[in-house]
Amino acid sequence: MKTKILIAVLISLLVILAVSPAIPAGNKPDEQGQDAGKGAKAPPEIEMGIYVNIPYWTSPPWYPPAEETEMCRWAPRYYWDDPSIEVKVNPTGIDADGTVQNNAYNAVKAAFAQWNAVETTYYATVGYDDTVGPSLDEADNVNSVSWGTIDGPGGIIAATYFWYNLRTKELIDCDIVFDKDEVWLATDDAGVLPEYSNPYNPYPATGELDVWNVATHEAGHTLNLADLNSPKDGALTMHAYTWPGDIAKRDLGLGDILGIQAIYGEP
Repeated sequence: MKTKILIAVLISLLVILAVSPAIPAGNKPDEQGQDAGKGAKAPPEIEMGIYVNIPYWTSPPWYPPAEETEMCRWAPRYYWDDPSIEVKVNPTGIDADGTVQNNAYNAVKAAFAQWNAVETTYYATVGYDDTVGPSLDEADNVNSVSWGTIDGPGGIIAATYFWYNLRTKELIDCDIVFDKDEVWLATDDAGVLPEYSNPYNPYPATGELDVWNVATHEAGHTLNLADLNSPKDGALTMHAYTWPGDIAKRDLGLGDILGIQAIYGEP
């Protein structure tokens, strides 16, 4: 009798296993007993990247470089779906008087104007807005340039944060932040040159970091043009390094122009 009951139980178990659907690989129930596959929340599509600018504090021994190269790097390959973007500038964090703040605003406009002047479909309209700042927790769809504390004097001088869609490869939001604790020269006058640092003095440098110079480089990062590190590319705006007194990045070089054209083509 016991043997017949045991056989009946085994047959029942085999029938249950035969008609139960298999759990596909990767869709195993999670710790809460919920299916982590079909019907689960999809991973977020929006992520943030960052470029940081850490300069030489004196001009490097290979400066000035001999020529403008054709080098450019578009990495990662994200782009503005609508290349007519709007950029808002808040210079109030530079902690200076109104004249200097206005000069800083004009220097940022002059920087973006370098990229606007290239024959492409890209164009940035730059305006003043003393309320904007970087969006570091989530994209706010406002492209901003502002001054704030990053890490104090002598380290990172500027950073560009960019939000992008992993699926569509589109840029959503870019924010440039200048470290307000550095010594800045704010002018859009090409005839006014920043003061060079004394190479024999430790930081704080005696010279000034040029807003126009640094802003043109950071504006290139809002296109997702990456830094170039080779000394032979030192004449290009997208070369990785700047220093107090540097103005080489105010104007675009050949590689910079080829870089934006590779992304946005001809009008």
